[in-house]
Amino acid sequence: MAKSRNISVFAAARRILSGRIDVQTPSKPGESYVKTKVYRAWSNIKTALNPRSKDHIPNITMCESWRDFKKFRNDVGEQMDPNMTFSRLDKSKGFYPENCSWLTKSEASKINAEFMKKNGRLIGRKRQYSKIDK
Repeated sequence: MAKSRNISVFAAARRILSGRIDVQTPSKPGESYVKTKVYRAWSNIKTALNPRSKDHIPNITMCESWRDFKKFRNDVGEQMDPNMTFSRLDKSKGFYPENCSWLTKSEASKINAEFMKKNGRLIGRKRQYSKIDK
């Protein structure tokens, strides 16, 4: 496994123990979810929750069951429409089933604009928010 990820065996072992690498049997051709919209949404959420990430969103949490990709996929479903994006309905709350939904890019932009108008400014490379320090 370390060879396939281009990391040392020691680093791979540390990542397995910390839960950062999910060791599973490789999927058969055509069964992988890695390139799907739902997987990208889940991966972006995990990145936003990682305090070491440059895209970290402080004070935001995730539904415990959603830490497992299969449960997340079952809850939110696959999204085939390229004009849809997975977004939080209330940007001050975390990633939970009642606060997240597939929205059109236009709807998501309106929510982002409303949040920025009320609470602060856009920071970081992705759409993350911080209150303006005064």
